Amino acid sequence: MTLDRLYEIYKDRFADASDFTFFIVGAFKVDSIRPFIEEYLASLPSLKRQESWKDMGIRPPVKKTDKSVYKGNDPKSRVGIYFETNEPWDLKKIMF
Repeated sequence: MTLDRLYEIYKDRFADASDFTFFIVGAFKVDSIRPFIEEYLASLPSLKRQESWKDMGIRPPVKKTDKSVYKGNDPKSRVGIYFETNEPWDLKKIMF
């Protein structure tokens, strides 16, 4: 991956906001933010592309995985923890 390729992907993804979903959260009155929505969200580019997701086949491990990597000498680290469960989809559960 190169910086140029990343920039190409960025420009492509944000060239069409027609299928974006926005969640606006906070303590506000709808009438007070309506001018901002009309100015900023309504002015985003819209190409009306028909897009869909693609299953890349990435699945979590079925058992514990413990690996040590000894390469490089930079004093940096990154830790990622991922939890998954088989749960029926429910809009109320994901919103609250």
